[in-house]
Amino acid sequence: MKIIALIIGTIIPLIVWLINGVIIYKKKKKIRIHKKSKIKISSLMIDIIDKGNYLTASCPKCGVILPSRIKIWVLFVSLMVCVLFSFIFTFFIISTAEAEYILVKVFIILLGASNFIVYYIFVFRNLSKYIKDNSNNLKFVKRWKCPICDGKAGISQHEFPLNLKYPKIAKKIWTELVPPTEQAVSLQGELLKCIEYLRYEAQQNKNANYGNGHDLLVKFIQKKLVQTGVFSKKGIGKINYRIKKLLRYSYPCIKDDVYVYLIDCICEFYIKFPNVIKYDRNHDNI
Repeated sequence: MKIIALIIGTIIPLIVWLINGVIIYKKKKKIRIHKKSKIKISSLMIDIIDKGNYLTASCPKCGVILPSRIKIWVLFVSLMVCVLFSFIFTFFIISTAEAEYILVKVFIILLGASNFIVYYIFVFRNLSKYIKDNSNNLKFVKRWKCPICDGKAGISQHEFPLNLKYPKIAKKIWTELVPPTEQAVSLQGELLKCIEYLRYEAQQNKNANYGNGHDLLVKFIQKKLVQTGVFSKKGIGKINYRIKKLLRYSYPCIKDDVYVYLIDCICEFYIKFPNVIKYDRNHDNI
């Protein structure tokens, strides 16, 4: 039993500690300051803007929020596991009241303390303070390019899914009716822009920024497509079925099938009504 206590009380916390080190090493992100200098910091970080478990920064040129989907639950779980093992088996060894296990007891306590020191002081305190002080100058290179500065209408991707029924129509709407940095004037262009934004958020960011605004976009698409009068009752049912999938923000639609169907519907709407159709540009009024 003493040998088991020795193994579990020392080896397991040590393994967890090493795993944490590997996680931190692998999750490092390159952050670029606009002066083109580069730094590396740990991605396991406390939130600084949103209330969720995400680290965010803003583009200094235009102020747009640049999210990085970095969850910190791994940090808390691993730290608690180490502390739990340390306390449980320290108590077990103390209860044996045998002097030869004092060294083991001290080693276990040091393991728990080292985890706390490493993660709290170096990860939480220093790095989160640095991010807070420099949040306006940071930009995540890998995950995002600033959509406004890059002039990409809030989406850093231009390629539509390959299996569209009307790829040329979709491209035509995008190039002619979707402006680079603002809402579209035409209903056709705004519908396509909204669905592409939702696709980008789901596929690239896993709905990390999902909020009430996203719900409004989804409902805007649903209402406007249904009101076009282009689709049959069966077609409207298919639209509503896919809209429900988009509203489940906890389960991001990663595959293209939902977006392909809705983009094709927008294209059919455009084919039926090719002229510019004005709309209420406030998405709250739906």
